[in-house]
Amino acid sequence: MNRIILLLTALLLFNYCTLQTPRKKGIDIQVNILKKLTLNEIKYSKDTLGKAYYSLSIDIFNNTDSIMYFWTMSCSWEVNWFFNTESLHIFVGDCNFNSPIIKQIESGKKLTYKSIVCVNENLDIIKELKVGFLLIHKNEMSGGDDIYKVLRRKLNRQQDIIWSDPFKIDK
Repeated sequence: MNRIILLLTALLLFNYCTLQTPRKKGIDIQVNILKKLTLNEIKYSKDTLGKAYYSLSIDIFNNTDSIMYFWTMSCSWEVNWFFNTESLHIFVGDCNFNSPIIKQIESGKKLTYKSIVCVNENLDIIKELKVGFLLIHKNEMSGGDDIYKVLRRKLNRQQDIIWSDPFKIDK
C-alpha cells in the first residue's frame, strides 16, 4: 500500500512539474507599444504627412546563467534594432556625443529601451510585426572597430539576430 501511495505521489509531482510553463532560455525580446502620440508630443521636425507616431518600449531579458555583454552606440542604440518591414523605424532624437560602448545585462535581469516608433501609412499590409536585435558580442569588436561595418556584415549573414514575438499596432 505504501508503494502505491509513493508511486501516486511521485506521478502527481512529475505531472505538476511538467505542466508548469518553462522559463525561456537565452535572450528574449518583448515589444510594447504604449500609446499613439499627437504631433504636439513629438519633438521632431521632419515631414509627418502619412505617418503615425507611437511611444515604444523594448525589453531585452537575459534568461541565461551569465552576464550578457553586447556592443551598441552610447546614444543611437537603435542601430542594433530593425523591423521585419520598412514601414516602421525607431528614432531616438538628438544626440550630442555618440560612440560605441559595451552594455551588460545581469543574469535574470532586463534592459529597457524607450523611444518613438514612426509608422508609415502602408502598415496595414503587414500581418505580423517583429523587431530584431542584432547582437554584437563583447569579443567581436575592439575600441577602434567600426560598429556599422560589423552590424552590416552580421545583418547580411543573418547572424546573431534575436527576434521578438509578434506584436500589433492599432492605428
